[in-house]
Amino acid sequence: VGSAGLGVDVSLEAVNVGIPQARATLTNLAVASPEGFSRKFIELGRFVFDLSPLSLLSAWLSSFAKPIVLEEVRLQDTAVSIDMRSMTAGESNAQKIVDHMNRVTAKVAPEVHEQIFNPKLPDAKTAVHEGIKAMEVKIQVGKVVLQNISASVIIEPLAPVSYTLSTILI
Repeated sequence: VGSAGLGVDVSLEAVNVGIPQARATLTNLAVASPEGFSRKFIELGRFVFDLSPLSLLSAWLSSFAKPIVLEEVRLQDTAVSIDMRSMTAGESNAQKIVDHMNRVTAKVAPEVHEQIFNPKLPDAKTAVHEGIKAMEVKIQVGKVVLQNISASVIIEPLAPVSYTLSTILI
């Protein structure tokens, strides 16, 4: 599914979704770049999203007066590489993937594509009410771990520019 949707090879070692535990993990996700680009677009070692299911229920029952507890968010060993053909042309591995996704969604799910690219905006009163309602949701975060995250931009023919974040613990 990922390869068809993105138009490039996608591999994933493991996915664990525990609905009763409200926990999801991804392990070793790799998204290749389109043909003609040498580096992988994304390599993700580990991603964890872990909610407290009881806090979700408690928040819902209290009309969200009580917080939703996000026990852990973890992103480890992740690299994103944007490979641009030139500064002016704008052709890049990321743009080719996005263009492919847009073509696929327009063909397979035109109503979803329409909602994304031509959303029907609510009237001002509804928008303000919904915005205030959304702001009322409280989230309590237990642990955030960002470790070994790197981003690289290559603009041909220049040398790559990279930034690596070694560790952030919150």
